[in-house]
Amino acid sequence: MKLNRSIACALALAAAPLCVQATPLGAKPGAWETTVTSTMSGLPHADMPRPTKEQMAQLPPERRAMIEKMLAMRAGKPVTSNNKSCLKASDNMDKLMADNPDRPECKKKILSRTATSLEVEITCTGPHASHAHIKVEAQSPTEVVSVTDVNGASGFKLHADSKSRWLGSSCAGLESR
Repeated sequence: MKLNRSIACALALAAAPLCVQATPLGAKPGAWETTVTSTMSGLPHADMPRPTKEQMAQLPPERRAMIEKMLAMRAGKPVTSNNKSCLKASDNMDKLMADNPDRPECKKKILSRTATSLEVEITCTGPHASHAHIKVEAQSPTEVVSVTDVNGASGFKLHADSKSRWLGSSCAGLESR
């Protein structure tokens, strides 16, 4: 069973501070830890079936845990995830916020940008249309918060609150975002 692409995209949007912590927001380069609390309701696609117990039983434990988390979110229960990543001084916010060539049906629009905040709208057209609103604020060079709301044409809704904190200048053992 594949992870639904719309759910994966919505979860990626919820982690927006990972994608926009670059120095234009005044955030320090180095290791960052991000905590995202999300709730979701509805289905990203009206035709998306719920996995059966038999399908779930066949999945590897880590994959099953991820899907169970998504199903809990779908039921409107808050789910919290935590991850660490590396922000390089060379990371470019404009490049990260550019339209994705793999998703030509989705367009990003920067609504506002200051030295410490960014507000973005992402609109996807087509059979699985959706609209996302992301607001990111660097409260200090070592703390970034965001709020993400995604609404899909099928009644799907995702809300995510994210808080990132700087751990230090060394990124040893962490992937760059």
